[in-house]
Order: sequence, then structure tokens, then C-alpha cells
Amino acid sequence: MEIWQTIRAALEVMRSDGNPEDEEGGLATAQQILDAAGITLPTGDLANGAYDGFGAFYALPEHIVADPTNMAYASSSLGIDDSDKGAESEEPDEDEILKRREEKGKGVLNTEDLISVKARLSDGGGPDLTVSIGKDDSVRLLARRLLEESGLSSPKTIRIAYMGKILKENQSLTAQGWDPEHVVNALVFG
Repeated sequence: MEIWQTIRAALEVMRSDGNPEDEEGGLATAQQILDAAGITLPTGDLANGAYDGFGAFYALPEHIVADPTNMAYASSSLGIDDSDKGAESEEPDEDEILKRREEKGKGVLNTEDLISVKARLSDGGGPDLTVSIGKDDSVRLLARRLLEESGLSSPKTIRIAYMGKILKENQSLTAQGWDPEHVVNALVFG
């Protein structure tokens, strides 16, 4: 029961955008809540389920985890007069929503913000994998995407190495000097 309560608390923090000081909109706070309870997300996505410290799997339906997409807000029900508002006043609200979704990792990236990363797995002689991520996305996200694309079993983890050095997971590839023409090493553990 405590695991379910912890997952619910993490979801509520993400939906409420966390603390005002939290630049990631509650994502970091939610991650800390899950870490403190020993809950792991092998794919990094709650919709794919979570595991507790004993290895028990907790399946979460996607409609519980995802933000609703079919909601309409009627400004007249909020007591706002539509005649005073111009078309320009609605745009900042939509821009703010898109910005918050991107900060939480739920937004849609522009194609010019995407980079293709070629990675060589250390577990065998399979073909190199190529995944697309945002140029400012963290190395942790790249490792997660490579794990999903490779089809490796869930207890495995991937660390990214470049030019003989293990990269920091909380920074982007470009911030750590990665050249788009080079192949990164995906070290498989577990």
C-alpha cells in the first residue's frame, strides 16, 4: 500500500509543477520521492510500470500517468468576459503550457533541435544503434532510449562513454564535447 501512495504522491507533484524553486516543474522532486522509497523505473516512464526494492512490479495504466488531451476550458464558466480578450491574449497561455510540457519531458521537439546519436553496445557484435534525442537532453535520457531500442532485458543498465571517459548523466552530450560524427560507447551492465 505504501508503494502505491508514494507513486501517487510523485504523480501529484508532477501535475502540480512542484516547488516554485524547482525549474523542472516537479520532475526532480517526484524523482526524489521515488528514489527515497526505493522505487525504480527501468524505462524512465511510469506508464511502463515501476518496481519496488524487492522486485515487485507495479503496472500503471497510461491514462493514469498521462496528461489529459481532450479537455476544453470554457472561459465563460470562469466568469471571464470573452469580448475584452483579443486573439493575442490566448497565445501566451498555450506557449506556457508547451514550455511546461517540454520541461517535464512530455513536449514535442522541433526537428532542428534533434540530433542523431550512433552508439555501439558493449554486449556483443550487434549492429550500431542510432537514436534521436534533443540536443539539450541529458545523457541519462540517451542511455534510457538505447536500452529501449536494444531490447535488452530490464535488469540491465547502460552507461555512456565517449573518448575513453564515462559521461556525466545529468549533462547533455554537446555540453561534454561530443562530436556528431563520432560513435559513443554504450556500456551494458547487469
